Amino acid sequence: MKSTSFLRYIGNTLLVIGHFTLLWGSTEPALIIKIIGGTLILPFAIGLALWDVVALELVFGSMDVTKLYQVLVS
Repeated sequence: MKSTSFLRYIGNTLLVIGHFTLLWGSTEPALIIKIIGGTLILPFAIGLALWDVVALELVFGSMDVTKLYQVLVS
């Protein structure tokens, strides 16, 4: 198994955990988990030229970072 595939599995797992935490737990840790998960998926998506996945992760990641900033500042 390639290292990028391993990162994808970890990233997807973290995204699911982050969404679950966002729904049933605290916002700040959930956003941090989701940002890390989305970042781990990027090498796999870039390696296979899955530009739609890269674009979606960048959009979702920017929304997560923006919300995390808002939560930390307030």
